[in-house]
Amino acid sequence: MVSRGIHPALVDFLRLALAACLAFVTACADIAIAPIPIVTLGGSVATPKGAPVQGVEIYFIPASTAPSLGTLTPARLAPRPPAGTVSPAAGFAEETIPVAKTAFDGTFEIDIAVGRYNLHIYAPERSGVPSSLIRGFEVGRVKPRFDFRYGGLEVTGAVTGPGGDPVTNATVSFYNSDKYFHASARFDGTRYTVYLPGGRYSVRVEPPSFVSGIPDIIVPRFPIAADTTIDFFLTGHLVTGIVTGPDGSPLPNATVYVSGPNVSSGTNADATGQYSLYAPTATYVPYAYPPMTRLDIFSRRFNSVAVAGPTTIDLAFTGITWSGVVREAGTGTPIPGAIVRVVGDDYYGYLGKAQSTTDGTGAFKLYLASPQAYRLTATASGYAPIDPVEASAGSDSTFDLTLNFSSAP
Repeated sequence: MVSRGIHPALVDFLRLALAACLAFVTACADIAIAPIPIVTLGGSVATPKGAPVQGVEIYFIPASTAPSLGTLTPARLAPRPPAGTVSPAAGFAEETIPVAKTAFDGTFEIDIAVGRYNLHIYAPERSGVPSSLIRGFEVGRVKPRFDFRYGGLEVTGAVTGPGGDPVTNATVSFYNSDKYFHASARFDGTRYTVYLPGGRYSVRVEPPSFVSGIPDIIVPRFPIAADTTIDFFLTGHLVTGIVTGPDGSPLPNATVYVSGPNVSSGTNADATGQYSLYAPTATYVPYAYPPMTRLDIFSRRFNSVAVAGPTTIDLAFTGITWSGVVREAGTGTPIPGAIVRVVGDDYYGYLGKAQSTTDGTGAFKLYLASPQAYRLTATASGYAPIDPVEASAGSDSTFDLTLNFSSAP
């Protein structure tokens, strides 16, 4: 029987190779990994005519996150990411996103690592320029700079209201639904200016206040093919009326709003319940909202009204009444200061509400629109809230509500 071992020369070779590998690893451990250089990046943002744009936020998204940005174009920008550490669920890598913001003169400066970035440029509202996306911007080691000048067609004009007076601080917004493009500008009393690529846009023109009595209009699919001037007229027929409360007396400071196809107008009633607003020819749905001093009244939606000339629309908070007493369970003692609240549809898809605070006898009263379904609850300090009571407001109703002492400390 012959026994075969490893040749001594091979053993010596393996011993030497292992020693060399260990020496190499030890040497590599002593080598410091050079950090990515940090440089100061300066730049500016301006309109096509060179005017500085203040308040522009530039997000430097590392190009390594490119797969999450693959569907973006300059006209279809991702939602504004938060600065700082971002969760991967938000579509960005787990890292700090550098953000620069332009000063009053349109310039910015930021300390940033050398590398390749996709720049998300978010223009402020009413700046006249859109948000944009620049792909693959390289931040180099030597005096890097990013100067960005918007392109596009210049659209300018005026916004006037009833009587031909300028509607200073009105907002003019252009939307291209095909490309999710949006730019808006402030009318300064003389003109507004926006810069847009050619295309068809829906234009919304808003007065400076929701309750100014001046119409808010939308002009659909307006063509823009060259530098142009577009004037907008926020006027219409005078609509007047009086708002009355549940008892038939004038209700001061209520809010009145009329909504039609591509147009709306709103205002507040005065101390005598009188209101006035302007509305172009159209059919409108009137709404009325009680003042903050009358939270016990639920908002109202009224029947449609055609406006083709001066029109009077009187609005009354009539309806049904829910009343009752809130008592302590077991003793029947009335609970003053309890809050009784109803929640229901306020006609815009949101949950509207009305509430009443019980008086010294534990009594409450709510004035509601009918017919409509509501959820009624009651709460008081030191007591557990009751489970919501589902009921339809078809007629006047009385509720006796009882609250148990709360076991919570």
